[in-house]
Amino acid sequence: MVLYVETEARPVLFRLTRWLSPAGIDIQFRTIPDWVLKLAQEFNTQFCVLGCAQNVLAHMAGRAGTGFHMLMPDHVHDEAYFPNMFRLAPLLLDR
Repeated sequence: MVLYVETEARPVLFRLTRWLSPAGIDIQFRTIPDWVLKLAQEFNTQFCVLGCAQNVLAHMAGRAGTGFHMLMPDHVHDEAYFPNMFRLAPLLLDR
């Protein structure tokens, strides 16, 4: 799992995710460059930056042969979202 985070958020996210390593999930933290954060704070450019970042990350995941799920601080998923996604995955992969 690769998490792109602000520098200040790294220690908190490290503590919140430390249980994943013993469960066999490798976590890598990558720092979002300051110039990207600056652009993302300006209203006129924030959605362009978000769209570009999501596009680049989806391509990176595809080239690495991994899944991609973008999670933002304002996202909310029902408790059945991921179990249902895992249920549907074999149907999509068989095509």
